[in-house]
Amino acid sequence: MPTALLSLLFACGQPPEAEEAAPLPQLPTSSCGEAYDWQPLTDMGEVLDWEPVEEWSMSAASIRSLLAMGDVPDTGEIQYGSRVYRVRYRTQDRGRPAEATGLIALPDAEGLEPATLLYMHPTTGFEDFCAPSARDIFWGAVPIALAGAGYAVAAPDYLGQNGFGAEAEARHPYLVAEATAVAGLDAVRALWSFSEADISHRGLILGASQGGGGAVWAERYAGAYLPELELQGSVIAVPLLDLVAWSEEGATELSVGSVGAALALASMKDWYGLAADLGEVVVPEQLETVEEVMATECPRTALPEGITSLDQVFTPAWQQAGAEGAQVDWSPWGCVLAENSVGHAPVNQGAGTPVMMVLGGADDVALTASQRIAYRALCDEGHQVIALECAGLGHYDAVLQTMALQLQWLRQLDAGEAMGEPCGEISVVDCAAR
Repeated sequence: MPTALLSLLFACGQPPEAEEAAPLPQLPTSSCGEAYDWQPLTDMGEVLDWEPVEEWSMSAASIRSLLAMGDVPDTGEIQYGSRVYRVRYRTQDRGRPAEATGLIALPDAEGLEPATLLYMHPTTGFEDFCAPSARDIFWGAVPIALAGAGYAVAAPDYLGQNGFGAEAEARHPYLVAEATAVAGLDAVRALWSFSEADISHRGLILGASQGGGGAVWAERYAGAYLPELELQGSVIAVPLLDLVAWSEEGATELSVGSVGAALALASMKDWYGLAADLGEVVVPEQLETVEEVMATECPRTALPEGITSLDQVFTPAWQQAGAEGAQVDWSPWGCVLAENSVGHAPVNQGAGTPVMMVLGGADDVALTASQRIAYRALCDEGHQVIALECAGLGHYDAVLQTMALQLQWLRQLDAGEAMGEPCGEISVVDCAAR
């Protein structure tokens, strides 16, 4: 038999070489609700569709005017124009392929190799029509300004908030750490694959309110989920980080945060697939209102009209558990609150990079006492956190009055400059005078 034929027969009889397995994140998945496995990372962040947002692509002078209209002081950081796009990209959700949308904002400057910046937005609502990328220009102002400051910005809408294209398959999982971090980090992948410009993998994260918490979760997941990101640090303002403390405080004294906790638990019931009755927590006469608000509104940061007492929001048993610090032991609600809280969460492997944190001294949304607890929990877990508290300022005033400072912090973090001694006493300052 000819040698060539022997070789062919021999080759055909050999098993094919095993394909290299696609990488999976080395991270725990949720332990509250049904079990699932991670999707491979191979296709995550793939851009499925995109469109330019011409009216949001503007000159540096126009960006400064936009900020002035929003009562944001001129920071002097705006050096470039912006080019802005809506993107739809691939991500995953509880072990299933998913799609998400967001903004990509790039500095309009040739020859610049901008750092990557992941921007996590405040609460805007629970459905597609609340997606920041699909609303008016003020909802795009921060990514636009950050591009004008020289960053390549990935600004996800979050899962369940599709700004264009097909509707989201499920409602936005409000304050769910895993869902927020994963979709956010895949938005960074989308940014890198979308732009033809040279974008540095040197990265920063900026977030406020819901996005402040999201920034911390993105930092924790990044090491295993997006190891290519060379994270330099995070800047977070008035974050929602310790949902256990936040929920307990909201159940003992009426505040905007009280209503926020009820909305969060309703959203988590959906995402985790809980069979439990939300009526154990929220009084029956409010259950229909909660569902209506989440389905039809992009809610304002205020107490709903007519709500004057906790008895109109929470059941007596939930209020008592809050007063006793026992909500975390109440299954399954305690499980979902703990899993999405610093100090309790299974994913606490933060990147070890600096975190600059702004608190509001009169914050009735994230609740100042809860933020202080979260700050100490982050420090106890080994995070390098420096915090200041804006004396007398509420939730959004603390964000606006420190915008220039936040941009300064980003610059210093990106430059690797020393930011002070972490985890000391929280500095209480007059942020309006800075």
